[in-house]
Amino acid sequence: NALENAKNSDDIANAYIFASVQKLDRNIKGLKEIYKHQPKSESLDFLLLREINKLEDWIYTPYYANYSPSTELDLWEDKTVVSTNILRARSEKDREYAKELLRFVENVNTQKVNDPILWKACKIQLLFMSKDYITCIKQINEFLKKYPKEQVCIELEQIKALCYLANQKYGEAIIPDIIKPIIEKNLVNKRFMFAAGRELEFLGNLADAVALISNIDSDEEYDYGLVWQGNRLKSSKNLEYFTNTFSYLDYVYSAKELQKVVDKLDSTPGGPFEKILYAKVLKNKNYLKDLLGTKYIREDNLKLALATFNALSKDYWNNNYNAWERDRYNDGYTFDQNPFFDFKYTENFILQRDHFKVTKLSVTQYLTRYLNIANNPNSKDRDYYYFVVANCYYNMSQYGNSWMMRRYNSTTNYYNQKSYIDETEYRKNNLAQKYYLKAYEQAKTPKFKALCLRMSEYAITGTRDFVKLKKEFPQYFEELSNCYHLTKYFNAR
Repeated sequence: NALENAKNSDDIANAYIFASVQKLDRNIKGLKEIYKHQPKSESLDFLLLREINKLEDWIYTPYYANYSPSTELDLWEDKTVVSTNILRARSEKDREYAKELLRFVENVNTQKVNDPILWKACKIQLLFMSKDYITCIKQINEFLKKYPKEQVCIELEQIKALCYLANQKYGEAIIPDIIKPIIEKNLVNKRFMFAAGRELEFLGNLADAVALISNIDSDEEYDYGLVWQGNRLKSSKNLEYFTNTFSYLDYVYSAKELQKVVDKLDSTPGGPFEKILYAKVLKNKNYLKDLLGTKYIREDNLKLALATFNALSKDYWNNNYNAWERDRYNDGYTFDQNPFFDFKYTENFILQRDHFKVTKLSVTQYLTRYLNIANNPNSKDRDYYYFVVANCYYNMSQYGNSWMMRRYNSTTNYYNQKSYIDETEYRKNNLAQKYYLKAYEQAKTPKFKALCLRMSEYAITGTRDFVKLKKEFPQYFEELSNCYHLTKYFNAR
């Protein structure tokens, strides 16, 4: 309606300026009309920058942070984010719009606009968004040489570094020497370090990626800095949010992938740049080894779990997982019972044959030892050793006293959650059932067979129905259905 009453070019331009300010979605038509009728307008500069800001949100938020953009638009047909693939598709769709906007900017006569330097800087931004990395680097070098004192040069240097990182083949990505000074200058810039780390992560260089992203981590408990989401597996639609590298590595990556990071840390990066880059993550090397061993436990790879835990010092185990914490973990993350011989709410279940301080290392050592004995056909008391092995696996589940063998925090509320690689085992106790039944097969007396059967059923349901027990051993049902009698029953087997 305003355009119908416009009397001159300024009126037309002003109508488009007011309309453009209201517009939350793509506004290239408005920019073109304002440029056509009032190219010197400061509002045109402002609206171009605003369009760049929109694209930063539309492209970078899904691409780097794995979140939906802050503005949901009608042009995105699927409003429900269910996977990383949908987020990436949205991001790529908006990169096409960046290319369209880039063509407009390239055709603008910078002599006619109010702020030519702004338009040149925006062109560089759009080149990066469009993934034209070679041209982008060339334009940045020319800009830095011609306008070295412009404040935007700091940001353009960062874009230059991201171009060098992103313009590499998967599996061959490194941190090129030419951008190392830029990274050193920007170690405290959390958003840049996160973006740089993500570029390397996407290209398969997880070790350097972790070193870069670790610079966003804060020592303050509630200083989150940045929040991002990520899938544990490509096939999983379950998204989890993260605020630090440790929780991200815990949830998303396999033991094999984390092993590469730990191997890189053990190789002790020796150059000046590597020492600076890896300074923060090296402080957490012991915790990452702990995490690696925990991942091997989740995968039931006891051999590699034991080797990993053995690589940690005695001081580490003394300072963690006890009631007098001196290190990272609080007293809610404590081994207060032995997983082989103790159960929650059942005092003195089994008289201990072996006495040891319970840590992840010692549990793995004894679990390996007891399994070797139980699996050896020539061993005595195979039934006993299968039984205590089953106890351990049960106690490493969400129901047990040693859930910290598999988790860094635990809940029993999410039965249908798809998350960690061992989620089914953690919730359903398949290994505990397996070894209770092996103990049942090896048991020498009906009374011990009854106990093994009872425990295998308990591992399935966590209840006291014990249908199989009642059917096969009715004479022991009453005694075994009451947990208060277990100690006496077991020791009289």
